Amino acid sequence: MKAINEFLIIKILKDETTSVGGLELTETTNDTRYKRATILSVGDKVQVVKESDIVQFDKHSGFPISIKNTLYHVISIRDVVIIE
Repeated sequence: MKAINEFLIIKILKDETTSVGGLELTETTNDTRYKRATILSVGDKVQVVKESDIVQFDKHSGFPISIKNTLYHVISIRDVVIIE
């Protein structure tokens, strides 16, 4: 699979559980606006990021796509807010 134009194909990373005052916060209770992901494929018009970079993006952006029973997400480079 290969991304085109200004799109990225990403795999969302699972949020780590954290403890706040003895309470364990899981992915469902941690209400952050951004999600972390690793980039699997970069479109031909994208120059800032490369494959295997870890990025943070708005959790409401993009759309899911299933290929061979594996769930990936497609986002635009404009949705990336941080490159780690």
